[in-house]
Amino acid sequence: MSILIGIGIVTTVTTFYLGKKGWHALHKAVGISPGVLTYQDYDAPLSLSKLSWQQLNLNKKHLKNLSEPQLRQLKRIDEKVTRYQAYQKSLQAQHKTPAVTEQQLY
Repeated sequence: MSILIGIGIVTTVTTFYLGKKGWHALHKAVGISPGVLTYQDYDAPLSLSKLSWQQLNLNKKHLKNLSEPQLRQLKRIDEKVTRYQAYQKSLQAQHKTPAVTEQQLY
């Protein structure tokens, strides 16, 4: 009976060890490091000192009076404008006519 328990323990430990090695090998094969990813809490309150605008030029003293949902909306608008301009530049580089107008994007 103790031989079966010993075999079971060795099998379990070996399975976990090989599983972990395989998991790390898989991540290395696709070019990512397990355990390095940092979580970004999108529901955390926005800090005016940490906000950076990619396209919008806004005065920080005017932003102090805005509510949290308004700041989030401005941030989403800024991100959409950035994506739209990158899309337009990629089309111009390919000498293509845009399939979507600015109104359709928003």
